[in-house]
Amino acid sequence: MIIRGKPGPLGLLFAARGPVLPRSLPRIAFVTVIACEVVAVDRYHTVLPHTNAAPFAVFGIALRAFAKWLAATGHAQAGCAQIAIISVKR
Repeated sequence: MIIRGKPGPLGLLFAARGPVLPRSLPRIAFVTVIACEVVAVDRYHTVLPHTNAAPFAVFGIALRAFAKWLAATGHAQAGCAQIAIISVKR
């Protein structure tokens, strides 16, 4: 029997169903680059309109309600989410 020690946070990144970091790192890097570009445009080129957190909170609540609806109706399974989004738009 092989007994291993409990992995740390970095060890868990590479232990959960294969390497998670190589799959998620390009997405994280892409979002980081886009955010840096927006900040650079706001600071050096033109001032963008600023807002508070209220619109993001409303969007988050609406997204949460939609996710609950998907789970309750059984549309949350793989492949069915696009059908649900199309039916909501009509």
